Amino acid sequence: MRKRSRGWPGAMLLLALCGCGGGGAGQAAKDAASIAAGAELAASLRASGAVPRVYAAQLAERLRGELAKTRQTLGTDRDAASAAARLDAVLGEMDRAARRDDRAGLRRTAASAGALGRELSGAAERLQTAEGGG
Repeated sequence: MRKRSRGWPGAMLLLALCGCGGGGAGQAAKDAASIAAGAELAASLRASGAVPRVYAAQLAERLRGELAKTRQTLGTDRDAASAAARLDAVLGEMDRAARRDDRAGLRRTAASAGALGRELSGAAERLQTAEGGG
């Protein structure tokens, strides 16, 4: 009998929360930070063996699709747009690493996604303040 993973529902919840914002570059940067957090969690869970390879690969694809929608709203903010572009590359690598079951690669993508998430959170705060929402 196969043991069920406890971490996977958390990753699915993060995916459900991603892209739920609406309005403004600040919210888009916040959504991108959430996507990065989802990627960090999913890559870490797969690297530790807590979720199946196929789930991590599927989640990377879905997160990448959400990020593509979010990037359209980032507008002309260079810092946030650059971080989102780098996150897109990290999600692509996460997908490839998950499919190859490259756990070291997954750990690297988790670390990169975490750093980009922090960068995007900072951009979100800055943008929301500039937009009058912070």
